Amino acid sequence: LPGSSGADTNLTEIKFIDDTGTGIRLEPLAGRNILPLSPVTDKYIQSTQQGASIIIQKRDDNTWYIKEIIGTWTVEP
Repeated sequence: LPGSSGADTNLTEIKFIDDTGTGIRLEPLAGRNILPLSPVTDKYIQSTQQGASIIIQKRDDNTWYIKEIIGTWTVEP
C-alpha cells in the first residue's frame, strides 16, 4: 500500500474487489499497519474468496483503517 508524503493523502479511500477468486493481498509499507484486522506492523492481509472486497482509508502516515470488509480475510502469520 502506498505511503503518505503529506497531509493531503490522509483520508484517502481505496476499494479492492476480487471478482475472480484469484486473491487479493494488501501489504503495508514497512512500519505500517492495517487496523483493526492487523494491529501488528508489517503484516499483510489477504483473501482468496470470490466476491471478497475491502475499503480501506488512510488515517495517518502509519495507518490504514478498514472502513468496510466483505468475505473472509486473514492476516499474515
